[in-house]
Amino acid sequence: MAQVRKERRTRSWLAGVAAITVALGGLTAPAVAQDASHAPSEFAEFAAGHTVNEAGYPDAEILAPAKGTGTVKANSAVNIRRGPHSGYYSTNGSYPNGTTLTLLCKTFGQKVTGPAGTTNRWYKTAGRKYVSGGYLVVTKTPGNCTEPTGDDYPWSGQCPTPPGVGNERDTWNYTKGQCTSFVSFRAQGRLGKNLSGLGQASEWNNRAPAKGISVGTMPLIGAVAVSESGTYGHVAYVTKVNSDFSFTVEEYNYVAKCKHGVRANLTLANSSFSSFIYP
Repeated sequence: MAQVRKERRTRSWLAGVAAITVALGGLTAPAVAQDASHAPSEFAEFAAGHTVNEAGYPDAEILAPAKGTGTVKANSAVNIRRGPHSGYYSTNGSYPNGTTLTLLCKTFGQKVTGPAGTTNRWYKTAGRKYVSGGYLVVTKTPGNCTEPTGDDYPWSGQCPTPPGVGNERDTWNYTKGQCTSFVSFRAQGRLGKNLSGLGQASEWNNRAPAKGISVGTMPLIGAVAVSESGTYGHVAYVTKVNSDFSFTVEEYNYVAKCKHGVRANLTLANSSFSSFIYP
């Protein structure tokens, strides 16, 4: 059975807004500034007694597979990315050549050619810190990265009808109980990213670039899957990516009305999803 651990980081809600820059195919665009200055009373009550992450939101229990080890092989240093793709995620520091790393888990993403070879494997070393296997000599391979799934959504059981009326809006101004609200909750809590202002689910992939968020068709762990089907579309949070790039999503208001659900072994071919955004 997978062991479980909890990250024990506590930061203030008023830590401030950090501006970062994301490289997008040779261009740069400002990423969405994190805005953690407004927590609804329901969320504050839910957070009481839980460990919280740097976004000020309760940390989920992180599934911890067997760890691995690897040594950086680079001309001078390897960039650390916030996700498993060099074009979609900004840098998060670097590791000098020769550094021995503890590898928490592995996932699959952009194929990279480096001094250690060509591979689509990426290794998580901490938090939002990923290193391509093209720059690692792996001496012990870790287990696969899998984010936990579970209905810890603070407005579980709320299903406004009609939606969007009165105080039925969440922290990000989405209707409680809807897919957009749940994914915003996940992105803020797991990634420290504010996804407010993206409109209906079907609009997220078109509005994301204006907020400095990349869009593509590769499933990556921590990405948001977007469907433009139907009247309003649908969004879901990617919790796992397999070696064949099939993926698992966690979502709300799809399997059942205003209810939590998980679907596995999805692809763009066997689902209504057509793209992903990378917070």
